[in-house]
Amino acid sequence: VLLNTCSVLWSVASVMSTTLLLGAHLSSHWLLGHPVILHHNTPLPPPAAHDSNSTTVITGWVGEVEVRPSLGLWLRCTVMAAKKGGAARQYCGVYATTGADLPAAQVVAMASLVTGTGIAVLATLSMLLSACCRVVRKKSIFNIAGTMHALAGVFCILGLSVYPLSWGCVRVQLQCGPMAGEYSAGNCSIGWALYSGLAGTALLLVCAVWAVFVDKTISSNRAEEEIRRGNHFVCLM
Repeated sequence: VLLNTCSVLWSVASVMSTTLLLGAHLSSHWLLGHPVILHHNTPLPPPAAHDSNSTTVITGWVGEVEVRPSLGLWLRCTVMAAKKGGAARQYCGVYATTGADLPAAQVVAMASLVTGTGIAVLATLSMLLSACCRVVRKKSIFNIAGTMHALAGVFCILGLSVYPLSWGCVRVQLQCGPMAGEYSAGNCSIGWALYSGLAGTALLLVCAVWAVFVDKTISSNRAEEEIRRGNHFVCLM
């Protein structure tokens, strides 16, 4: 096992980039609509007759909560209109449509970001092997992981660049107003998930360049000397 400060930091950055991308996929907060106040007025149930060993659970509550309808790459959160005698509520879930009903730009963005994130996950897994295995088929594991980081970054850049082209569709305009269009969020604001995807992509490109430097430090004379001495765990900090 061979570690140094640079390789540890590189590993942490690789895990962070993958985590940021996965977080973006799993959130609907790419585009945020105007806040909506939901009022809830559920009458509390009457006290139930019970013995000393039983417990009554009160599930009703009265109050209001602020929510924001949102649109994401895969998920959306909308405010459902109040039914007669009921209250408005927020519903979150995947788009209830087939791929053919989604804008072509969004489908391309989905495919590109899934591919990029998948490659990033593989790069992170290969990074975990780098502490114990430095060469795979006569190629440095760091250079292999760096290449995978770069390839993942390219796919993610493509996906993030194409996604705003879908903002002119009817679904987005219903939430963000008629001014919403390509690369224009209209009355909506950019959510944290989109920034998370951008940060993860930028970190992927940093990791791709960083991998070259890590390979040089791991292959230094000092590291080789420690290995020749028979040390099975080398930590160069």
